[in-house]
Amino acid sequence: MIGTVEIRELTVRRSGRPVVHGLDLAVDRGEWVGLIGPNGAGKSTVLEAAAGLLDSSGAVEIGGKSMRSLSPIERAKRVSLVPQSPVIPPGMSVIDYVMLGRNPYLGRFGVESPDDVLAANVAIADLDLGPFASKRVEDLSGGERQRVVIARALAQACPVLLLDEPTSALDVGVRMGVLDHIDAIRRSCGLTVISAVHDLTLAAQFCDRLVMLAGGSIVAEGSAEGVLTPDTIRRHYGARVRVISDDDGVIVIPIRAGDSREDGGSGRMASRI
Repeated sequence: MIGTVEIRELTVRRSGRPVVHGLDLAVDRGEWVGLIGPNGAGKSTVLEAAAGLLDSSGAVEIGGKSMRSLSPIERAKRVSLVPQSPVIPPGMSVIDYVMLGRNPYLGRFGVESPDDVLAANVAIADLDLGPFASKRVEDLSGGERQRVVIARALAQACPVLLLDEPTSALDVGVRMGVLDHIDAIRRSCGLTVISAVHDLTLAAQFCDRLVMLAGGSIVAEGSAEGVLTPDTIRRHYGARVRVISDDDGVIVIPIRAGDSREDGGSGRMASRI
């Protein structure tokens, strides 16, 4: 089915060293899966391999088709990636950069159709980038540039969206608005989302399922309540936290060194933190 992701026995090496090894992951159409784990766990590598950007062994299938069997254009019609450090050509305007997302659909002469222009303009409007459309991307703030990169990925209109720390430079209000917008598209169109997330509370709020990586392997998988436990976080992040579950979901609060409060707790204690 279009929009499904199947990764089997994925192994990726960097400088001869395996950074992801033997990883299996299946994602259903319309599901939002969050990849979490400490720095160097392999989250970005998994996303890049899923997008077909890295040499790897094992299998990556999008919609039942092997990524290796597809041309670059066909891959770009199936999966879009918001990388952690995007390459933005100097001097390029916002509208021109977002239009890059339409490249897989251009005809023989590379001329944008009215549908291509509409898709780019809708993505720009939906991410509140209208006032910046004619400005150079390099002249924008870090958060504004991040929204532009997300707009380019959404204009690409793929069934699978890969996000590598997509909102790290955004303030809390804009961050929630962007993620809510992506979630609305997911729910209305069956968009499949796989995102690498450092903010564990944010991951718990938006993801249907969490997959924790450590050392290039999956060490925990399931619901936020099942994965985000003080013991699991201490073991793999080396951090002490309190985990609060209430009507708003799971909240992870780091504990400073020397804090005598015990890990764990309930939502009713949140006001005392």
